Amino acid sequence: MFVAAFTYYAAQGGNDPYHMPLNAFTSFLDDCAIPDPDSASIKRSDCDTIFIVANFISDKKRCAWR
Repeated sequence: MFVAAFTYYAAQGGNDPYHMPLNAFTSFLDDCAIPDPDSASIKRSDCDTIFIVANFISDKKRCAWR
């Protein structure tokens, strides 16, 4: 089920089915009601930080596919 959700949202964000851009990730979070503005640890900014850290590439020149 997770793979199907990833494929659906990744397809909405662009041409690469193996990469989910931040805007598609945000749509996924909103549709699943994951961010909680009253929470101490799962606000939207926390989710954005998780996305950014998970997609960090230290040497973007060597990663031609990005």
